[in-house]
Amino acid sequence: MRRYRDPGNARPVWVAVVLISCWLAAAAVPAAAQVETEALGAPATVYKMANGMEVILKENHSSPMIASVVFVRSGAKYETDFNNGVTHFLEHLLFNGTARRTQEDIADGIKNLGGYINAFTRKELTAYMSLVPSIHVAEALDIQQDMLFHSILPEDRFPKERGIVIEEIHKDADNPNSVAEELYARWAYHGSPYARPVLGYENLIATIPREQVLEYYRTYYQPNNMILLAIGDFETEAMRDLLDATFGQNPARPIPPRAEIRVPPVRGRTIKRATADIGETKINIHRRLPTADDRDYLPLLLWSEVLNDRALSPLYESLTEGDDPLASEVSVSLETQEEFTALDIAVTTDNPAHVDAVIAAVETALRSLPQTDILPADVENIATRLKVEELFLRERLHFYAIMRGPTLVVAGHEFVEELPDRLSQVTMAQMTEAAARHLTSDDYVATIVTPKPEIEEESIAYPMSRTLYAQRILSNRLPATVKSNPDSRVFAIAILGKNRAATEPSGKAGISDFVNRMLVAGTESRDADRISRDLAAIGADLTTNDNPYIPYDDRYTTPQYTFIKFATIDEFARDGAELLADLVGHANFPDDEIEKTRRQVMGLLGMASGSTYQACRALFHHALFGDGPYAQPVMGSQRTVAQFTRDDLLNHRATLYAPENMILTCVTNLNTDDAFAILDATFGRLPAGTPPSGDLIVPPSPPVGMQTAHEPMDKEQIYIYRGGLLPGASHPDAPAIMVANEILSRRLAAELREQRGLAYSVGASFCFDRDFGWQMSTMGTGKDNFVEARNGIAGEIARLREEPVTAEELEIAQNTLWGSSLTRRLSRVNQAYYMALSEYLGRGYDYDDRTADLVQAVTVEDVRRVAQTYFDTENCVMTTVGDLE
Repeated sequence: MRRYRDPGNARPVWVAVVLISCWLAAAAVPAAAQVETEALGAPATVYKMANGMEVILKENHSSPMIASVVFVRSGAKYETDFNNGVTHFLEHLLFNGTARRTQEDIADGIKNLGGYINAFTRKELTAYMSLVPSIHVAEALDIQQDMLFHSILPEDRFPKERGIVIEEIHKDADNPNSVAEELYARWAYHGSPYARPVLGYENLIATIPREQVLEYYRTYYQPNNMILLAIGDFETEAMRDLLDATFGQNPARPIPPRAEIRVPPVRGRTIKRATADIGETKINIHRRLPTADDRDYLPLLLWSEVLNDRALSPLYESLTEGDDPLASEVSVSLETQEEFTALDIAVTTDNPAHVDAVIAAVETALRSLPQTDILPADVENIATRLKVEELFLRERLHFYAIMRGPTLVVAGHEFVEELPDRLSQVTMAQMTEAAARHLTSDDYVATIVTPKPEIEEESIAYPMSRTLYAQRILSNRLPATVKSNPDSRVFAIAILGKNRAATEPSGKAGISDFVNRMLVAGTESRDADRISRDLAAIGADLTTNDNPYIPYDDRYTTPQYTFIKFATIDEFARDGAELLADLVGHANFPDDEIEKTRRQVMGLLGMASGSTYQACRALFHHALFGDGPYAQPVMGSQRTVAQFTRDDLLNHRATLYAPENMILTCVTNLNTDDAFAILDATFGRLPAGTPPSGDLIVPPSPPVGMQTAHEPMDKEQIYIYRGGLLPGASHPDAPAIMVANEILSRRLAAELREQRGLAYSVGASFCFDRDFGWQMSTMGTGKDNFVEARNGIAGEIARLREEPVTAEELEIAQNTLWGSSLTRRLSRVNQAYYMALSEYLGRGYDYDDRTADLVQAVTVEDVRRVAQTYFDTENCVMTTVGDLE
């Protein structure tokens, strides 16, 4: 699985989003100048408005959407020990109303346009983003500037937002890795503001007065302390006029001098240890490096890419190879700040006794780098991958802003555009010299968190222009669909392996997930290192599993099917298809790689067992589906995973990825005939395998009465799942169910989160299968709020059934569903995935193109009818996880 990382700016992937560090030193841009650069695509325009706001405009016409992201130079590093958390708290408060807009006007004003609005806080900045269909950008920009410059921070909303932020702090505290994250931040940045947590502390959030928050807002939320990035379907001159008419109307005000931030240097070895309720030992090593303007920065960035590359990394080899490997996971990244750069090495091991050997191996690997031979072709592959990643990101407008925006803020657009080319010009001599200067000393901070000793306990559719679709059956009976559109160079393929859980043999739950994880471990003609090199050579992005280290990044994880998402660019289309077909059809599961994957999965299962959210979802599925396949854990259990053999994996791959059990979709700028020629010459030659036969999935019986289940867990939060069965994806009521669910989700958030402050996460969702589906209302809340939260969910479901929704609610839900359909299909690889999903569900590859028309046809009467029919308050399942005592 490829990990999304911002070159020169990434942290280990397990670190919580609020701790991911980004650059934040403004690029020097002349006040009245316009700078245009062009690399890897369309030019960008960079200029400064009359009020001092810096602007970066990037046209991208591949999708009729526009993302606008404003970065404010305010973050935890500018706080004090007495107001720590105020920046993040303020981020929440800014959504609560302005002099001319209510909270509902702000959030719903964007969502009603089919858009998306959100914000995030980091140690150096706060970012506010909107993503809307391009026809609504004027309204979205006006809402965005209004909340940024004219918020009134209503005093009556403080109790609610305090509750929400405190629940967010509790949620993070329940993360099994939180102790490791906190220990790392405390000692890697010891003696500097970077050691402070972004969320702050519960006692400070509970007591900080409104006047102090208001003063912070008035001090830092000025246009001359902000950078705006707009990317998407607009004309530059028209966008400049819009920005002048909205953001440009807010005058500049002096920003008081900031206290100098000092980050003490790292001298000698500092090793700190702790224990926590985690399943595996976490080791993090922090080495301080020079800043981005230093001559050694680019060579060191290349070394971080080399060290994180399985095929090239001496670190990976020393830690994960052999009969008794020291580690199950290794991640290396470069973190760049205004005051420093750091090399961060994150290692996971299932044996605490390996800690000292791991640290020694890291020291040895880094000291040996000046003598390490790296082929020019390998460095070229890294540059190619970085270029291709740029193209991938540009399709995902708001995601581009999240990943690249802070870097644009620091070093300017030219730096980001030129980075891949500049890296390709770095010589091995420069890399050798930089490694010798900065990576061979013993100056580092290491934090180690080991599991607590075990204690015995008592048991307890929107149409796109210039788009053509075509479907064919390949030579081996594999059905394939191609979508051709000329507006992007990305070549994307999605593959679904049907009936994930239902094809798994008895006693082997999780084997499908295991197979997917091992697709890159070796084939009949390539070993794991060769696969890694071949992927890098074409800049490929390959995803076979959701990322367990990103909270709630499990939208594709389902017992219904496995997924493979692959993307490269047009010039590598044939090579990419050939490589992917080899992985799918000829994976050979080497024994040593099986053991590596087994250790990795065991660790992930241990981590999941500590999550109330994941435990409650598993309990809900078991209660709803009984002994059926969909009740089985997608990743299996430690008992089942321990038993997988190489023959088991080979046999299951032959079933799961038999051509007749697969769905293949491709999105490309190639014409359909050329695309099918590539697919037939690669995937059309896959072996027949042993496809399953018969009806594998039997619809479950509807619940009778209120069926409840509870799992005790010593956690800060209690998680609640409540729901029942629905009809299948192609049922005529499906669009109305989608609209009803959206209205329920918004009501739950408005009442239980926004009005009562009972939760950080709350909402409603649904999942369709071919012949049935299921709906869920979910919430994480504190122990003291449990009864009120449980009753609040029931009350909102009852209100949806009993009272007609308003015409305004209906329109908002319809626009939201339309906008979310556009948003999730921004990238070509996601377009391919959702085409495959629609084919799997039997509703046609172009279903998402028809979503807008389907949901627009839903009426108020339809919503009430489906609510009364399917959102049952008496016959349903409710599961809870947490401490109810």
